[in-house]
Amino acid sequence: MRRALVAGQIAVSVLLLSTGVLFLRNLMLATSLNPGFDVQRTLWAQVRLVSERYPNEGSKRVISQASLEAMRALPGVESAALIEVVPLNDNMGTGGPLTVDDTGQTMHVAFKTNAVGSDYFRTMSIPILAGSEFPEADVEGRSPVVIMNQTMARRVFGDTNTVGRTVTFHGERLTVAGVAADSKYFTLGEKHVQAMYRPITPRVRRDTLNIILRCAQPPESLVKTAGAALGVLDPTAAIEVKPMKRALGFALLPSQAGAALLGSIGLLGLLLAAVGLYALMAYSVARRLREFGLRMALGANSGDIVRLIGREAFTLLAFGVSVGLAIAWFAARPLAMFLVPGLQPIDPTGVAAVVITLTAVGAVATLGPARQALRADPISALRWE
Repeated sequence: MRRALVAGQIAVSVLLLSTGVLFLRNLMLATSLNPGFDVQRTLWAQVRLVSERYPNEGSKRVISQASLEAMRALPGVESAALIEVVPLNDNMGTGGPLTVDDTGQTMHVAFKTNAVGSDYFRTMSIPILAGSEFPEADVEGRSPVVIMNQTMARRVFGDTNTVGRTVTFHGERLTVAGVAADSKYFTLGEKHVQAMYRPITPRVRRDTLNIILRCAQPPESLVKTAGAALGVLDPTAAIEVKPMKRALGFALLPSQAGAALLGSIGLLGLLLAAVGLYALMAYSVARRLREFGLRMALGANSGDIVRLIGREAFTLLAFGVSVGLAIAWFAARPLAMFLVPGLQPIDPTGVAAVVITLTAVGAVATLGPARQALRADPISALRWE
């Protein structure tokens, strides 16, 4: 029973520590990962409107256009664009049958969707690989056009020309105006996600305006200026302005929380496992003290005794580690979507670090009982026999 309890403590420690190390490694790699858009020179201004002040599309059009022009007019701002969903801070997806009109081919697609204004791709430094951005006329909703990302364009049209072709989705005929490079949309661990952009219009502008600014100077220097300019337009609105690199905190939050929480609990579990292993080995040595004395009387040296104790301790340790890693493998698989490309749910580097740590802790926990065993008196053991 004691052995099972200690093995369980070791397994739980391995599970928590390996998952915590995984989150920590993911956090370290994610901070240097290129999300596919510029986070160093961009600013995110969010305006939460009081809905009663803007009851219709016309009033929303006026305030959104005024806010956009105010941002574009700021000294140090190179460009600005409206966007419905800020990347890595919210998620919008859809799916269904999509028909390529000129071939009649119908396929079921699932993709991320977003509504953006003119100049969005230039503002975010997302390359347009074919075609062009939405002109102002399209942004005002005068023609049903879309821009696909590279992954979706290849999925729908293969390697053929995409620009100018039309697709029908949910009964609406859409003309492809351009193809944009892939970028991250909801998590930093995304791989080959399909996405389609539509022009932002007053109809899709809810009670929150999101404006992305591209700055010619450090974005931090424009936070107060941009907030003040937006506050003049509507003093009742809740306004928040922050650099995009700070806005990435939402995407990094799972890794930060996981590394801190699981790492802390894992270290506590490691301490409990070490204490349990020490207590178990001390109890085992106390029961076998005469046996060790007899072994030494019959010619066993100190190394032989230490190996006996070490074999018992590390057999138990190996069993607990194996069970813990097996559980961690199954537990970490659902986390794959949050991991940066190249990082596996069971990361060899993280596993090696955990195993080495457990081995070192096991050696230290066994040291005391081993020294106790070496103090066994061969003469007393012979007399007892």
